[in-house]
This record gives sequence, structure tokens and C-alpha cells, in this order.
Amino acid sequence: MIKQLEGHISEQQINLIRDKIINRYKEYLSFIKTANTKKIFSGEYEAHHRKHTLSQAISEAFPDGEIIGDDLLVSSPEYGSGHKRPVLSNDTIVIHILSETSDFKAKYLKEYYLKNSNEYLNKQLYCYFKFCTNRKNRDQIVSISLCLPDKNGTVIEKEKLLNKKAIFQLIE
Repeated sequence: MIKQLEGHISEQQINLIRDKIINRYKEYLSFIKTANTKKIFSGEYEAHHRKHTLSQAISEAFPDGEIIGDDLLVSSPEYGSGHKRPVLSNDTIVIHILSETSDFKAKYLKEYYLKNSNEYLNKQLYCYFKFCTNRKNRDQIVSISLCLPDKNGTVIEKEKLLNKKAIFQLIE
């Protein structure tokens, strides 16, 4: 557990989010090459280029209004050009689920980074789960990490939750 996040998010909540990502990844892999791809893509988080991507599939695992781990409410605010990303939040934490290809300097993220000012003593902090893919095969997740940025967006703590080997074992 990242020390600054203690009391803001529990290990159980971290595990629930990680498991939702992995479970959706399994679904994505099983359906991506079939006619059933529409089953896991409702369109709520459809990418600008209108392609069904792994990022979209992961985002769609967190539908607007869902509650995770007793009190993390999922919302889906719109960030310019009609693009949406799931936001999980309660009184003490705000969380995004982001791909390594996300623009971490994007304007919409800057307001979230500011939650981590004041030496991480604010009532509500910000973190994100980042999943990384194989550079040659963007449909293959190779790691999932929990990241804690500072008020400028620089990651100051990172906890790798799953590596490539562990992910491969989970999806077999």
C-alpha cells in the first residue's frame, strides 16, 4: 500500500478495481475476434476514432452509477470532444483508470492532481490505476500499477499490482 493513500483507499478496494480490470480484460480477449464484440462495448466510453479498443473495454467495466467496495461511486464526466473516462470517488479518494498511452499532461487531469497538494494532507486525494500494454500488441496487458502523482502530475509513488507473468496466469 502506498503510504500516503492509507486511510483513503483500502486494500480491498484496490483489489476489487484490479480484479474488475482483469475480468474485463479476459472478456475483451475472448470476444475481440468474434462477432460478439458489441456485447462488451455499450458505447459509453467509445474512443474518438470510433474503434473498439482495450482502453474502451476497460473503461466500460466501470459503468456510471456503479458502487465499488461499499462506497466508491463511479461517474463518467465528459472531457472535451465528448470523450468520457470513469471516475471512482468517495469522500477521501478520486481515482481514474488510465492506459499508459493517456495524455498525463491533459488539462482535465490537472484539477485532479491539485488534490495532492498540501503534502498529501487533504481530506480527498487523487490516484490512478495505470495499465500498460505490449508495444507490439496493444491488446495484451503487461502490467497494472497504482500511481500517486504529486500536485504537478509527476508520479512520486507507484505500486505494481500485477506484472505480465501474474496477468498471464490469471487469464489462462
